[in-house]
Order: sequence, then C-alpha cells, then structure tokens
Amino acid sequence: MREVEDPEMGKCLEIELTPEGDIWDLVFEYITLKLKQPVKTDAKNAGIWIKGNGSWGRVDLLKSQPWGPWATNGNLQMNWRALQSLNFDGWNFIRYPYYDWVHGSKNNSVTGLELTMPRKALVGTDMQPVENLKVRIKKIVLF
Repeated sequence: MREVEDPEMGKCLEIELTPEGDIWDLVFEYITLKLKQPVKTDAKNAGIWIKGNGSWGRVDLLKSQPWGPWATNGNLQMNWRALQSLNFDGWNFIRYPYYDWVHGSKNNSVTGLELTMPRKALVGTDMQPVENLKVRIKKIVLF
C-alpha cells in the first residue's frame, strides 16, 4: 500500500496484492483498512472513486452500525447485481445505495473499507491469472 501520482486523478492510494504461496484458484484475498477516526454521517448514499483491474474483486465500505440485530456488513450488501465488483479497468465511481444507512439512524459512521481480490479470474471457461494486481482509490464520497 502506497501513495502514488496517477496521471488522471493525481495523488491516490494504491493497493497491490503481493502473492505468497499457493492457494486455490477460487479464493479471494482481502485487506481491511480502518480509518483513524470514523466519519459520522447521516448520508443516504456513499460512493468511492476506484481504479479497477478487471479482476472481479470487490470493495465494500465498512460502517459502525449493522442493519439490525441479525445483520452485519458482510451479509446485507448490495452486491447481488455486482454493484461493488471491480468488473472494469480504469477509473469508475461505485455507488452504495444504503437506504438511509441503517433505516434512518443518525448515529452511523464510516469506519473503513474492505477490498477483496483474486489472483485468478474466470475467462471463458478457464481460470487465468489477473494481469494487474493493483487497484487505486482516490476518494470516498458521502451524499
């Protein structure tokens, strides 16, 4: 993880997967980045500017409040339509419509983000190595 100067977006955070050892082709590796200070918000939506690598990895914003006593960030995501997937190359804005973030709670905060990335992706019917194991993040936006 490092700060880099991107020709399109200027200074941004670059995260690179550095493979170590062998793993099963369908395993996604992940990193969780926690903010030093949570950002309190009553925003209805969030988004992130991210430079994808076409790996079908995923990025998710982490929040302080779960959706209810039975739900956590991990089991109530908006990913069923691949909204958070890195199914693109280059810069893109990913939007997270969190439906008032915990149904109108005024005590919610963004606490970080989680990035998952595979070493290999399905191309046709074969698993092929992901050529670029780097993604870049410019900005998280709350609106």
